[in-house]
Amino acid sequence: MAVAPDAESPRVPFVDVRAARASQATTALLVIAAGIIGAWPLLVIPALHLAASFALGQRGNLPIRAFNAFLKPRLGPGALEDARPPRFANFVGVIFLGTSLLAHAAGLPILGWILAGIVGALALLAGLTGLCVGCWMYRLLAPLRGIRP
Repeated sequence: MAVAPDAESPRVPFVDVRAARASQATTALLVIAAGIIGAWPLLVIPALHLAASFALGQRGNLPIRAFNAFLKPRLGPGALEDARPPRFANFVGVIFLGTSLLAHAAGLPILGWILAGIVGALALLAGLTGLCVGCWMYRLLAPLRGIRP
């Protein structure tokens, strides 16, 4: 994990922007695949991916680890971004997918697929364009917590 010094926090984690987008695209593909197949229990896979990514950072994010191991050596160094906003976005995704799974289990499939669809659509948007709504939310809420993004 690359870190850069900061006046407020001596160890701010950074992530390669391309790796973060690969992770977001993976989340989108997993959610969309579950929706196409129509098997809501498969939503556990992207939920676990997001939970591990939130809890462990890059160590728990398999797409980022794969990118760093296989693609980054061939592509060279890329732009780095603060890893805290994508990690927060993972947390929001876990909440939505967890609620989606609960809705499905409670017999509310329409609500479950709507919540999962929101995660899939926003992850696809972030993966394709780099526009991460969860990251934007982090930057909006950070000053309220005394964090300078």
